[in-house]
Amino acid sequence: MNEKGMDKTDNEKRLWSAVFFRAILDLKKKKHKADAQFWFLRSRETGAGSFPWICELLGLDRKRVLNVVFAWGFALTNLISTTEKKSA
Repeated sequence: MNEKGMDKTDNEKRLWSAVFFRAILDLKKKKHKADAQFWFLRSRETGAGSFPWICELLGLDRKRVLNVVFAWGFALTNLISTTEKKSA
């Protein structure tokens, strides 16, 4: 543990949580959407930094996370396109 009462594992989890959250946000950005989708869906990749690896580190169920993330993305996309149609 360091002087703030956090060990290396806590810091690593915070770092990889930020990477995971950034990937979720990137799903909504045209510039990064394809890369983010590829990262989430290339399930054969299991090395450090891969989606399955981060899920294991954070204690998350990979399939459930995929369902929630893509359902959220689909719902948000529909909401945005509906809002844009109303304002046009």
